[in-house]
Amino acid sequence: MKKTTVVFLLWPFVLAAQPAMQGGENNAADTVYSVVDVPARFPGGMKRLFSYLNSVKVYPADMLEQKKEGKVYVKFVIDREGKVTQPKVIKSLCPSADKEALRIIKQMPRWEPARQGGEPVASYYTLPVTFAIKSP
Repeated sequence: MKKTTVVFLLWPFVLAAQPAMQGGENNAADTVYSVVDVPARFPGGMKRLFSYLNSVKVYPADMLEQKKEGKVYVKFVIDREGKVTQPKVIKSLCPSADKEALRIIKQMPRWEPARQGGEPVASYYTLPVTFAIKSP
């Protein structure tokens, strides 16, 4: 009985660790990985990534008026060529912040793709886009 309970409790984690398939075919070119040997990397690393985000982000006017701050979490795919595709807001702040976060993600330069078994693969990536009003 205990073994059955443990199996049922752990099953969602096993499924979450498996690569998500797009379409119905089991084709390596169509696989998008959640867990990889080497994660995708923004050119120049994390410091450059956050510098890039801050340089292109336009604070929405309605948020400035309301003095609203927070984060929008965007999940997207970095394909085998390093292109950012399929951006989707998974944790919203407000419509204007969500729209701006998606705009920023969609215009990102190519990344270094993730690697699995030494080969480039498509992978999921989740990124927080922070909206914070800078003090004068």
